[in-house]
Amino acid sequence: MPIAAALAARKHPMSVLLIAGSTSEPSRSAALLDAAHTRLQAHGLRVQRLSVHDVSADALLRADFSDPSILAAVRQVAQARAIVIATPV
Repeated sequence: MPIAAALAARKHPMSVLLIAGSTSEPSRSAALLDAAHTRLQAHGLRVQRLSVHDVSADALLRADFSDPSILAAVRQVAQARAIVIATPV
């Protein structure tokens, strides 16, 4: 069975998390994630995004794992069935 047909047959769409690691906006890596987002959704997948801008820089520097932005990011990663990461080189 082709992958697209197998994905379409699922009762619940598979979740994919796209993580943008660039500190620049806009960025080429974010543009790549935009293209991936469009293609994945076209195949019936549930797609979410996470950016380094969504996580508190201060909390990261202090390793404050109780920070709400870090907890939200960890929750997104834990719930994803697949993760696509794009970072600048």
